[in-house]
Amino acid sequence: TYADKVVAAMTDDATAAGLWQQVLDLNNRNIPACSELTMDSLTQLVDWAWTVLVSFKPSPSNEGLYVAGFLICVGAGSPYPSINYTYFAQRHAETRKTFLYIDRVNVDEGVKRQGVGYNMYHCLAQLSLQSLPDSQT
Repeated sequence: TYADKVVAAMTDDATAAGLWQQVLDLNNRNIPACSELTMDSLTQLVDWAWTVLVSFKPSPSNEGLYVAGFLICVGAGSPYPSINYTYFAQRHAETRKTFLYIDRVNVDEGVKRQGVGYNMYHCLAQLSLQSLPDSQT
């Protein structure tokens, strides 16, 4: 996947696999706030995504980085079969405006209220302003 290529460019393959496993584990620690994923369903969601943002923090033992949070955003025209996404897609098709749908945001309990979520939302807003022709926020 595209996201695997980005992560692999920053790390070796073993580290990239470990980082995706951390994303999956963080997601599944937040059930029922978000739906459970398997590695296969996470991989498929990442393939459908417009962008995936992953926030890293130094590990408490200072042995590398760990996933402190992630945000998965799906754009207009994705084949993502979510009921909520489909609702947004249908509403925005009527207005012919581009949209971004934030499917899930997860922040590790140990770093909540430290700006991880804020920074991911801010980064997404900046990406959308640079990338989408009719974005306004």
